[in-house]
Amino acid sequence: MTSSGQPIQLGGVTIGQPVRVGGTRFGGPITVPGGGSGSAGRQLVGSMPAGHTLSGHRAVTATSAGTLEYASNIRPDHVWAPLWLTLGAANTGTDAEVLLIGPIDEPSWTWQPGPIYLGRDGQLTQTPPAAADGDLFLAQLGAATSPTSIFLDRAPSILLT
Repeated sequence: MTSSGQPIQLGGVTIGQPVRVGGTRFGGPITVPGGGSGSAGRQLVGSMPAGHTLSGHRAVTATSAGTLEYASNIRPDHVWAPLWLTLGAANTGTDAEVLLIGPIDEPSWTWQPGPIYLGRDGQLTQTPPAAADGDLFLAQLGAATSPTSIFLDRAPSILLT
């Protein structure tokens, strides 16, 4: 809400209200964390129930049951699916907070500046997927901006033949 009590609109989305993204209804509101230093205030974040135990900083997508599962570049049903990044671990049935778009920092990462791709079972990788390795599609999830930071902004998938 603004200081005058009016809802904040961002690209047709009312911040703080449940919304649908790519046909998926998030269990919690889509938020733009405010203030502070670091990534806060520049991220678009949502939450959905975890379909199974999820680790932090892994790529996920929604299931038909409305829960999250790890995304994988070998799954045909994930080629055109929305892909997000878990911000922390979540147990089965609990809400998992996911980054929809924006920057994220993780001190344990050791990226080289450049593209970040979807791998298997939610893994992030800088090795481009290849059909010869059994990968079905290439999905660039974003780019490393430093060894410990990425900017998540999913590009359309490219089918590998």
